[in-house]
Amino acid sequence: MLRKLRDLHAWTVETCDDRVIGRVDDFLFDDEHWAVRYIVVGTGQSVPERHMLISTLSVEGIDWDGMRIVTELTRGHLHGNSSTFAPSPTKGLSSLRSVRGVRGCGVHTTSGQIGLIDDVFADDERWSIPYFEITAGHSVDGAMLISPDWIRNVDWAAGVVLTPSWRHAAAPVFEARR
Repeated sequence: MLRKLRDLHAWTVETCDDRVIGRVDDFLFDDEHWAVRYIVVGTGQSVPERHMLISTLSVEGIDWDGMRIVTELTRGHLHGNSSTFAPSPTKGLSSLRSVRGVRGCGVHTTSGQIGLIDDVFADDERWSIPYFEITAGHSVDGAMLISPDWIRNVDWAAGVVLTPSWRHAAAPVFEARR
């Protein structure tokens, strides 16, 4: 099922033996294959807060009612985990991008800016990214969904995503459930 990743922020992440690892702080996605690779989990330990990267391949299930992500990891896996890091998770991981970091990036065509990235949709089984949610200008009610297939060039440092042309009719409009 498709889910907005922002909706999972602050959810509990647990081991399969019911140990709380921490809370979802962010997600890292691969901008070459458009897939979520890691969940960034704030462990709540030490100042500044430590984070742990949990591979999406280790997700065993998502409990929507309980607002928790259950992994196939055990408490023993965590003791030997060297994937903890301080606040800069994408350093040295060139194709990985932070979902929080791309929010607010402008989406442009040859005619100019059409909106800003507001969120990322992901399939909660394969963790693929079929859409970015774009908050548009005054001409569109709701948010537009832009497929990564429509993206031709990205300059994450400048906060710019380029699409070759804008076909408003081809972009689905997303209206959140109220």
